[in-house]
Amino acid sequence: MIRFWLVTTLLTLLPLTVSHAPVTNVAMKQIITTQRVKLTWDRVTTARRYRIKIIHNGVRMARKLVRKPKAKFRETKFIDNESYTVYVRARGNKNYTKTDWTTFTFVFFDIDHDNDLISDADDPDDDNDGIPDTEDSDPYGVSGTVYPVTIKQNSFVNGTITLAQNDSVTWINQDEGGHAVSATNGQWYSPPLEANESYTHIFSAAGVFPYYDPTHPLLTSLTGTITVTSQ
Repeated sequence: MIRFWLVTTLLTLLPLTVSHAPVTNVAMKQIITTQRVKLTWDRVTTARRYRIKIIHNGVRMARKLVRKPKAKFRETKFIDNESYTVYVRARGNKNYTKTDWTTFTFVFFDIDHDNDLISDADDPDDDNDGIPDTEDSDPYGVSGTVYPVTIKQNSFVNGTITLAQNDSVTWINQDEGGHAVSATNGQWYSPPLEANESYTHIFSAAGVFPYYDPTHPLLTSLTGTITVTSQ
């Protein structure tokens, strides 16, 4: 009787060696409205957490520990037409051990090259250079990284940015009323921007460039600063 009790107690104390089911159906989607890359996979019913990492050219470029079967990463982490490998697995817990990594490889192709929140498929001028795509020899020819600034509720959302030479900023008007963008010193400026219209400017020189909305010159919420670092 004592021996049976000891065996039963030891079995109770020993950790279980049952593994989680493997992660399946990993998929990638670009969300242009938030400038994010979203990775999803099927839920593992026994999992409370998932580990995810992304490898690019043999180097880990991102990792996360998440509760739900999804993870989002900034689009600026990814390079157009480059290949990435995603590793996902359910994290081990007191009842289940971790499984082997599930891998998923994708090539990132930016579906909104000028970051104006309009898909290239619906955008007649994908690089905002004033030349329609049908007449442009390089319709995606946006220099460097493009940073979006939305104009919403009479303010520049994330309007203060640090970037590198030859990077660009695209301002998108999401207000019903008209807006515009101009350097404080007047060196560059946009045309009037109606609702859902955008303007892109390439910053080729290093420096600090304050700007504002000349249609609302007294609103401090419609001011910002672009800091351009030398490469």
